[in-house]
Amino acid sequence: MAESAVRLTPDRAEPYVVRGQLRSARREFSLARADFERALERSREPRWSVLNTIAWFFATCPNHSGRDGKKSIQLATKGCELTNWKDGRLLDTLAAAFAETGDYDQAIKRQSEAIKLYEGPADVRSRMEKRLALFRQHHPYREEPGD
Repeated sequence: MAESAVRLTPDRAEPYVVRGQLRSARREFSLARADFERALERSREPRWSVLNTIAWFFATCPNHSGRDGKKSIQLATKGCELTNWKDGRLLDTLAAAFAETGDYDQAIKRQSEAIKLYEGPADVRSRMEKRLALFRQHHPYREEPGD
C-alpha cells in the first residue's frame, strides 16, 4: 500500500513517511532514512506529527547510519514551536535527540518536561520515565522493534 501511495502521489511527503516507518520496522534503516529525507524535501511546511516521526527516527534508530542527532534536534524543535512547547511526545523526541548528541543536561530537562506534560497511556509514560533514567546515566535511547 505504501508503495502504491508513493507511486500515485510522488510529490507528497506523507507516503514517504509511511513507507519509511514500514522500512524501519523491517530494519531497512538506510532505505527508511532515504524515505524520510524525501518526505522532508517534499514538504514545505511539515505537520508537527511528520516532524516528530522523522526526528524520532533520526534520534533513536538502532543503526548508526540512520541517526542524525543535529537534524533531529532541528526537526523536533520546529515541532515543539508549532505546538507551543505543550506536547509531551515532541519534548520526548527532543530529549532523545539531545541525548543522541551527548547533551544530557538538555536531554534530562526536556524529558522531565515531557513527562509532566504527557497525558496518554500509562505504559507510554513508563517508557518515558525509563528514558529519563537512561539520560541520567548518560546513555542515549535506541529504538528496538516493538517499542
